[in-house]
Amino acid sequence: MTPLTDEVFLSRVQTHVGQQDLDGADQATIAVLRTLFDSMSTTDASALSRALPSGLRARLGAAAGAARGGGQHAVGPRD
Repeated sequence: MTPLTDEVFLSRVQTHVGQQDLDGADQATIAVLRTLFDSMSTTDASALSRALPSGLRARLGAAAGAARGGGQHAVGPRD
């Protein structure tokens, strides 16, 4: 099994979302993970953070630590 490095993770995201470049995959990954962290408990966000490659974990450390927990809310299209 290939070690889950930042490059491997982002390459997989790139493939799944059909991005042409890693920068787009990186931006999508950060946006999705921050959105997830916003709706998770601190405990769950920390567990998810630990499963990420180290570079992504470092970039999202503040977001994971600041998880609000239970922050689900209704949003309109493209809010």
